[in-house]
Amino acid sequence: MKKLTIILLLVLVSAFLLFSGCKKDKDDDDGGITGIPDITPSNYDWDIYFMDYSSDGRASEYMIWADWLGENSAISEEDTFTISLNGETHEFWGGNYGGEWSFYAMAELEPGTEYSMVFKKNDDTVASKSMRMPYQPDATFPSVFDPASSATMSWEMAGNNNFQVVSLSSEGEGDDDYDDWEKAIDASARTFTFPANTVESYGPHTQYNMLLAQMNFEKSNRVAFSGFSYAAEVYGEGTPAKLEASELHQIAKNLHQQMK
Repeated sequence: MKKLTIILLLVLVSAFLLFSGCKKDKDDDDGGITGIPDITPSNYDWDIYFMDYSSDGRASEYMIWADWLGENSAISEEDTFTISLNGETHEFWGGNYGGEWSFYAMAELEPGTEYSMVFKKNDDTVASKSMRMPYQPDATFPSVFDPASSATMSWEMAGNNNFQVVSLSSEGEGDDDYDDWEKAIDASARTFTFPANTVESYGPHTQYNMLLAQMNFEKSNRVAFSGFSYAAEVYGEGTPAKLEASELHQIAKNLHQQMK
């Protein structure tokens, strides 16, 4: 069994795909969100998302992306973008990648803390909103994992997030040796049992990934804000991917685009 250190974003594919499948745009009379909306150019101009890729439950390193969904001509290389989080300003970097404008920043933030966010273009406010960074689960995983037997994980959190998903995947040595399973569970749940034979085994060298993903979502006019956090465990002889920052950026961007 191997403890995660920083990055298991490849495993998050399953959770993001499930979030995508669960999206509903249901606003009540007060403008509250009761489901994840479709984040598309028809109803949003900006897609801003925070990813917590630490796992110690304390102050965490977040990567923040801001994707422009409108016409390319509306953004230029001279434009500058910032986001203020409880009064601390962070500058975005980035540019046009393959015909799409995407910008990124990094910040030390506290899981479970509500932040007042102000997103600006060229010092002009585009959107402002308050959002709580998802509570980070303190998870207890099975000490060993046998795909032929049921497996129970449990966790504690200081409060409920908007959404949570459990996921299990397996990966063998062959190019096509991959299987995954995921399920959206109630936001108040604190335990889950994976049934026996949930995913395929590909022999003694199979790697198994067990994941609990958390998400919060807010919107301000035509700007979407979302935050992601997770706890995960790896079993078997496989080794978690060690990614450079540039690779992480691209993987996270690709995963998040599955939601659109």
